[in-house]
Amino acid sequence: MGRQVNSEILQPLGMVDTTLRPTPEQQKRPPQGHNRAGQDAPRWPVFAWYAAGGLRSTAHDMISFGEAYLGHKEVNGKPVSAEMIAAMQLAQKPIFTMPNGNKQAMAWVNNMGGGNPNLHAVIVKNGGTSEFGTVIAINSTKDAAIFIGMNQVGADPAEKAVEILRLRALCFSIFVAEIPSRKVRRW
Repeated sequence: MGRQVNSEILQPLGMVDTTLRPTPEQQKRPPQGHNRAGQDAPRWPVFAWYAAGGLRSTAHDMISFGEAYLGHKEVNGKPVSAEMIAAMQLAQKPIFTMPNGNKQAMAWVNNMGGGNPNLHAVIVKNGGTSEFGTVIAINSTKDAAIFIGMNQVGADPAEKAVEILRLRALCFSIFVAEIPSRKVRRW
């Protein structure tokens, strides 16, 4: 499985810091997770859930994944194949509607804005282990992706990611106004 993920997803997207098996260098810099009391939590055993929490990544690599998920034809200076873009579009296609009105796709949830016609859909994939909470959220309407990682058990940053993406235009204007000399690759 690791070789296929590496050859078909990670390498083509230039995700050089995402792996099932961290290198010795990567093992030197793992983030520390915490339990509900704020104490160091034990490391999540990778073998327990390869499909959920098995890949180790960085925020930069997750944003690269988000760029490809948005349908960008180039990520990290590398072309994204039409096949990969089609697969990512298929993965976000709703399969059924949940009781709260959100639409479930293949491991992704299309947050439809609670029926509010003024709120556009945001596609969300959240996760967590015994020590972390994470989310990557995609807003195709605004061509934006956000990744949030939190190092405390029970943390669920998905709601905040959706809120940020829906307010992206306002946040970007404030960011640029406050830090006009800083180079921004993508927001």
